[in-house]
Amino acid sequence: MAAGEGEKKRSGAEGIWKAGILIVLSQLSLAVFLVMVQSMLTSEGVNSTVFVVYEQAVASLLLTSLAYFLDKLKKPSFSIRFVCWAFLLGFLDITLGHLLLTASLRCITASFQSSLSNTLPAVIFLLAVAKLWGTLLSVSGATVVVLTKGTTAAAEGAPPRLVAKEYSADMTLSAMMTVFGTLQITAYAAVTERSPSAWRLNWRGSHQLLGVLYGGIFVTGIFYYVYTWCIRKAGPVFVGSFSPLLVVFSLVLEMVFFGATVRRWSLVGTAIVVAGMYLLLWAKAKDNSALTADGSSAMEALLLEEAQQSPCSAAS
Repeated sequence: MAAGEGEKKRSGAEGIWKAGILIVLSQLSLAVFLVMVQSMLTSEGVNSTVFVVYEQAVASLLLTSLAYFLDKLKKPSFSIRFVCWAFLLGFLDITLGHLLLTASLRCITASFQSSLSNTLPAVIFLLAVAKLWGTLLSVSGATVVVLTKGTTAAAEGAPPRLVAKEYSADMTLSAMMTVFGTLQITAYAAVTERSPSAWRLNWRGSHQLLGVLYGGIFVTGIFYYVYTWCIRKAGPVFVGSFSPLLVVFSLVLEMVFFGATVRRWSLVGTAIVVAGMYLLLWAKAKDNSALTADGSSAMEALLLEEAQQSPCSAAS
């Protein structure tokens, strides 16, 4: 029993470190993409909307193919509710988010854009605070359930739980969201970019083809699936905490390829970010090891014990 619990703790800690390494690589990949796209938009005059359409088309083709071969044995079930959520997430992440991210690089640098992206952990933190209050309410509700007895009722799960419980095929989930986003951005581009010349990309003597393939295969393709897996493994707060690395990578790449000047305090900030990321990984791994063998927290275990000892529970 103890050996099994120890094995689960070790596997949980290893999973956290794997998630951390994958997130670091994804941030580096995104930084390379931002610097590359900024160069194309400013020097080669690429249409940002059309570029996103081609990039997402490559990502949709890749993820759909991978989902067919990797998830066909899982036989994931479809539901109208889940399809609606995938459609909405595709709109928020690709049609709205990715298009604005790409278009903004025409006006600002990649490192500045990366700095603005660091507002994401703040938003996630606010949601986490709301999650804390929700947890307190849940504990109060669980106490009421333990001490009282009433009619039975069933409730549908929240969207994150819906994704984890009802649709465990991560690759298929990523493919669905990407396909929906591609269809949406294509419809938008068809309305706003009616000139045939806007849809032409210079395939020779430029980095446009490389940018489309790199963004479609790595940024939106493989690492989109990586984000989905890491959020399931470590949670959105953990994943969002790695956003400062995007600023560091973008700054270094701009310094190397564009000759951007770096101030002394920027280097100090870079060292602090790296130290903070290592501390976060270590703390998250220790926290994951502190969970009980079945993944429940001490509070959940206490509530379960109270429920088993309750006279109402015994009477039922």
